[in-house]
Amino acid sequence: PQTDRRYYRLYVRPDVWWNPIDGIKAGAHAEGDYLGTLCKVDATVWWNTHVLQEDAYLSYNGDAPYKTYAPLNYTFNFTTPVVISLPKLQLQLNSRFLDGAYYHRGGFNWQMTDKNLVQAYAQSMWRPNSNAYDYLINPGDWSSSWSRPNTSINLSWAHNYTYFRGTGKYTLSARAPLLNGNLSPSNYSYVQLESINNNHLGKLDIRTRVFGRFGMGNSLPQESLLYLAGASPEEMMENKYTRSIGFVPTNYEGISRYDVNHFQQGGGLNLRGFAGYNAPDERNGKVLEGYKARSGAAINMEVGFENYIPYKPRLTRNWLHVNLYGFADAGATELSNYSTANVYSISPTTLWGDLRIDAGLGAAFTIKSWGVFEKAKPLTLRIDLPLFINRAPYSNNQYATFRYVVGVNRAF
Repeated sequence: PQTDRRYYRLYVRPDVWWNPIDGIKAGAHAEGDYLGTLCKVDATVWWNTHVLQEDAYLSYNGDAPYKTYAPLNYTFNFTTPVVISLPKLQLQLNSRFLDGAYYHRGGFNWQMTDKNLVQAYAQSMWRPNSNAYDYLINPGDWSSSWSRPNTSINLSWAHNYTYFRGTGKYTLSARAPLLNGNLSPSNYSYVQLESINNNHLGKLDIRTRVFGRFGMGNSLPQESLLYLAGASPEEMMENKYTRSIGFVPTNYEGISRYDVNHFQQGGGLNLRGFAGYNAPDERNGKVLEGYKARSGAAINMEVGFENYIPYKPRLTRNWLHVNLYGFADAGATELSNYSTANVYSISPTTLWGDLRIDAGLGAAFTIKSWGVFEKAKPLTLRIDLPLFINRAPYSNNQYATFRYVVGVNRAF
């Protein structure tokens, strides 16, 4: 049993993944702890076999097979109480080299009460060379490298609460640059508040999100900025379906000055109707963009109505759950200067963009059980139809028309 004091429990299983650059990633995953609390380890190591590697990433004749891309990847996560007498004050260490990116983090988690969690940690991330950018869905949105690492110190306080017919959570967080100077030229810092509430009104499930970030600095790590439509590259590194190309169709990638696109990963301001669009606004005769910025604010809402549809097919009821909802998003970002030749290259301004609004219908399909694969986590695939947006793009100036975006997991 897990409470047996005589043993440290460690479980090992195979782990297999794939991306078009490394091919099949064959590895082993280990997780263990002592008495469910002490020295908790979660680690994986993969050999990048190059089996089923796409032709574009094959080694040239005469080159060593791993000259361009690394043969091994790993993740290592460790938590343990700082002292036995304070089991809820924990040391956390994380390290990984995965899909072209190094990430290291160290800090403390303090579960003050059942409803309050405080975290303080330092982190650093970078990509070692230009080939490591090949993994990214949008390479232009990553700027940190071995010579310019993205280092920061971070604080957060998360508070859970309940009230009549609902539950909620707000998270107050702050970031400041660490090792600013030659070791880390970034000086980006911010304070941020996110509040998510889940309410029940009859058979309706009403989910709301209020978000705001105030950022400062002029030397900006592009992967950590606030994005108008969805998650930043830093956030996407935490999801195995979005940290590398291969699962998002190639024609859904990239950013346009003329039209919206079809991929939206939850995060940022979550204005899903503006996915893949650089969101230009004119100020003082100059065209600026709101696609990504230091600061921004948004309100998001989803109203779930699937409980009014009682039909649950016998074939899927035990392993598939479907959420149906209407949604609306509204928000704005601080505007940025950008190069007409490169919408990814920005510098901050103190001007704000116009309010952007979208609304429509959506569905989320969650595979909640994988049969014999008990350790496999649920997977949610989502499609949203932003049928209305208040700022139509240049090449499709219809405010109300058929549009769609797809994503992994719920928008919030």
